[in-house]
Amino acid sequence: MKSPSMSPLFLAFAFGIGWLCPTNATMASTVTTLYTFTNGADGGLPSAALVADREGNLYGTAWGGGISAPTCEFDGCGTVFKLAAGSYSFTVLHSFASGLDGGKPWAPLIVGRDGALYGTTEHGGTADHGTIFAINRAGHETVIYSFQGGSSDGSEPEAPVIFKNGDLYGLTSDGGAYGEGTIFKLSPTGKGESRTWTESVLHSFGAPGDGAYPNYGGLTLDSAGNFYGTTGDGGRNHDGTLFKLAADGSETVLRVFHGTLRGIPLGGVIVDRSGAIYGTSFKPGTVFQATPDGMLSTLHKFGAAGDGEFPECRLLRDAGGTLFGTTVGGGSLGGGTVFELHPDGRERVMYSFPVDGGIGWQPIGGLIMGKSGELYGTTFTGGASAKGTVFVVTR
Repeated sequence: MKSPSMSPLFLAFAFGIGWLCPTNATMASTVTTLYTFTNGADGGLPSAALVADREGNLYGTAWGGGISAPTCEFDGCGTVFKLAAGSYSFTVLHSFASGLDGGKPWAPLIVGRDGALYGTTEHGGTADHGTIFAINRAGHETVIYSFQGGSSDGSEPEAPVIFKNGDLYGLTSDGGAYGEGTIFKLSPTGKGESRTWTESVLHSFGAPGDGAYPNYGGLTLDSAGNFYGTTGDGGRNHDGTLFKLAADGSETVLRVFHGTLRGIPLGGVIVDRSGAIYGTSFKPGTVFQATPDGMLSTLHKFGAAGDGEFPECRLLRDAGGTLFGTTVGGGSLGGGTVFELHPDGRERVMYSFPVDGGIGWQPIGGLIMGKSGELYGTTFTGGASAKGTVFVVTR
């Protein structure tokens, strides 16, 4: 059984077709909808954070919409899209077709040094256990690895990949020796379009005391070459773990979570220059800080009147140490929030999304910051067609 995370079915419990509403005048911040998905050829139900290139173009994935195939739920296998810098004009770069191609991209993209976009799909590939793909600047998509599942390989990559020394690293939420997920590495041979990639499983989750089912957050690299991440299950309490993958390839559980204080950390973590680790737990909802050896402290607990509930995404930290993130639920209007948490502990709800709102609601993915401090994100539902939106928060 996979981690008790917020599945797409749970998150989609009430799609509402609402009104177009570019701002919420009761909030200090302004939120504007940049694009509303239809779940047609453009895609729908975007679950991931956006990524920007050097020119300021925004890229993302939509979990639904696009090409329909029997193996894809919610009427489509998903898309990769682009919003042009300045104009925010929308373009579909790739529509997944399942089969040998991938299907259902849940995770954010990354931009490689070669300018290509790299990402993951939950399904599709040669064994229908998910893929790693690349899209070059000309818009051509290539499946660079198909997961095989079973005890010798991972299955269902729901998290983004990350580069280290030219190799790609990532997580699968299933498969491996214990059937509870893996950490993997992809190493390239050759250059350009002729490159081939060789995969190796670095760690299989699920042994006694270990974490299980790593979810959406992916891996984070520190200055010493160590990776950190979270699992949504496993540990003594089945409430998830904080783990470290050392530069020598060894995995260590730094902290076992306990749901009465902090449990089910779905969003992964970020690491600052001093080595401090920041993340969120889903139930009860918290923002936490950890030392490199796993000592935890709670920076904020969600759930007060008007506050957000159920944070699910990776945090964003600015140069001054302020943390930004989203919650899937809560807020004064019930549809989730965008929040900021200052270094002195003050938390402010920057925006509350209205349930069934035309501006969108249920912001599952995290945020990215623009050059002027604006925050970009996506909502899984809402918008004119109730299939999600891309939004910007102007402070």
